[in-house]
Amino acid sequence: MQLATRPVGDKLLLVLLCLVCATQPSCTRAPSGPLLESGDRKALEVQGAHLMFVLGSYVEAHGDWPATFAEAGLKEADIATKFGAWQMGSDRLDPEIPDHGMDVGSDSANGFRLHCDGSGQDWYLDP
Repeated sequence: MQLATRPVGDKLLLVLLCLVCATQPSCTRAPSGPLLESGDRKALEVQGAHLMFVLGSYVEAHGDWPATFAEAGLKEADIATKFGAWQMGSDRLDPEIPDHGMDVGSDSANGFRLHCDGSGQDWYLDP
């Protein structure tokens, strides 16, 4: 007995691709933490400007950037946000390049990353 065979149709192939993608975390993962809401960016920039002022004062007194926020006299509460703590020291486009900037947020946890460059003047929102 010979079974009739048919080529796999485009619709079946599309269904199979959807099923495979649906099982992959990168396809189904939504941000797990709080999302950026109206007014949050401005509040983060105000907090970040204060942090950059403190860091700049440290540089004036010591001639170099601190290795940590704590070394500059900042406490955990000073760097805390609902999106996680501010992080120091990486270029927004290439994390391997130190630029004395700061970041807050996470693409995976919050759906964004806000970066302040080392001057404290330029802000970049990476959605």
